Amino acid sequence: VAGGQGWATAVASGRGVALTGLAPSTDSQEQAVRIAQAVSGVAVVENRSELLPIASPYVWSARRSGPTVTVGGNVPSEGVRAAVLAAARRALPEAAIQDEMILARGAPASFVAATAFSLENLANLIEGTITLTDGTLAVSGTAIDPHAYAGARAAFMSALPANVALGPLDVLPARADPAHLAPGQHQA
Repeated sequence: VAGGQGWATAVASGRGVALTGLAPSTDSQEQAVRIAQAVSGVAVVENRSELLPIASPYVWSARRSGPTVTVGGNVPSEGVRAAVLAAARRALPEAAIQDEMILARGAPASFVAATAFSLENLANLIEGTITLTDGTLAVSGTAIDPHAYAGARAAFMSALPANVALGPLDVLPARADPAHLAPGQHQA
């Protein structure tokens, strides 16, 4: 079905149309029905679509471990999934991106901005996890270097997107490289 309703499938039989698919919202279902009803020659539209399940709490995460970034948890639509994966590729172009997200309704209004912000700042961590639970971000990990440590902490403390709260912030400074320690100096 056209009109941004890529989730819907329309099957015509005579002058009737049956809509099926997994809709991200009741508004999307209603819009798909209106689009089908507007097609010339269609007399009856039967809505057989279903709604995505509601996730509560609505949880999304991005985890960086070495060269791999895994995005998981809930995502509200295939379009938003594509946007999140594109943001991950922009923020971490050298990383292997693994998609473990599942479709669900219930995303906070700030979801797209919060996930993009999270991925941009995950780039400052050599390893770590950023979790968005409803509208609250929790961060844990180790910074890439001292500059990234200061930048990450500052961003999370003062540059959060609108309608996003900061939960636990546990970012550790970069670990010292044992090869660069002075003689007799030990890593803490």
